[in-house]
Amino acid sequence: SFKLFLELEHEVREAIFKFCEAKYEVCLKMLNKIKPILLLDMYIGSHINQLYSDIRSKAMIQYFCPYDSADLRKMALSFNTPLPDLENELMQLILDGHIKARIDSINKVSLIVLDFQIFIVKKYMVYT
Repeated sequence: SFKLFLELEHEVREAIFKFCEAKYEVCLKMLNKIKPILLLDMYIGSHINQLYSDIRSKAMIQYFCPYDSADLRKMALSFNTPLPDLENELMQLILDGHIKARIDSINKVSLIVLDFQIFIVKKYMVYT
């Protein structure tokens, strides 16, 4: 099973735990540390760059979940990336529809519009 595989790959298991704990900077650093080894693997090597991109995107999406707004400067520190690069990544996630948000480039704050909050309010109003 996959759990047995994780027992053999301690670094991968630790990176997954850090991802689940929302410690994205540590997770991404750990993944970057083992990336050269994974690139040499004949089965997964050709998929690594896409996997890393997907993991990073998922981390950014999860970063926003509990917030109505987020400070991009703090987020750039959390993802260990320069602010302009982070803005470009977020812009692509917004354009692709993965994050419903607007970026305030002047104040470096991303304003989030959460659709599920509207759904919860409507659902509550129907049942009461």
